[in-house]
Amino acid sequence: MAVERRVEHVTVSPPASLAELRTRYEEVGNDPALVAGLFVMAMLEFTRDPVVGAELIGFLMTGEHLVGGSRGKEKVLCRSVLYHLERLEHRPHLARSYIQGATPGNSYSLPPPPYTVAVERGRNPGPGRVRLFLHCSGAQSPRSVLLQQTETGGWKLREESSLYAGIIPPAA
Repeated sequence: MAVERRVEHVTVSPPASLAELRTRYEEVGNDPALVAGLFVMAMLEFTRDPVVGAELIGFLMTGEHLVGGSRGKEKVLCRSVLYHLERLEHRPHLARSYIQGATPGNSYSLPPPPYTVAVERGRNPGPGRVRLFLHCSGAQSPRSVLLQQTETGGWKLREESSLYAGIIPPAA
């Protein structure tokens, strides 16, 4: 018997800064689906401004994705995340493919904000973790992300690499 997944449509707008993202996270960080939607917004911002986008992405990921921070230096994204961001830099349509209304046929053109991201909840992989599947207009099946609950009850992304996998190229 097939398990029917419930699709949740979350509405999100791109944050203009890390301060704005922190404020939104304080409001919605206890909802994994909304955190996943904010992550898509961070990816989208990365395609516009890599410096700000990387800050947003780093904030929404668990601590093991950040390295450094000794001797007064700020922590930076680890090498594996930077690898995926390089893919995103060369294929900005990847981020747009998670926004409802942006399709290969319209070259992943964005509708006016706020944006909608379709999210399905997967099986619970264990205490303090949740697997979500984000619908992608350029792929035949949703893409998986794993979120981990923080000590404060919020959620952060622990695994997001499937979001950067190849998709149908935009129409010419």
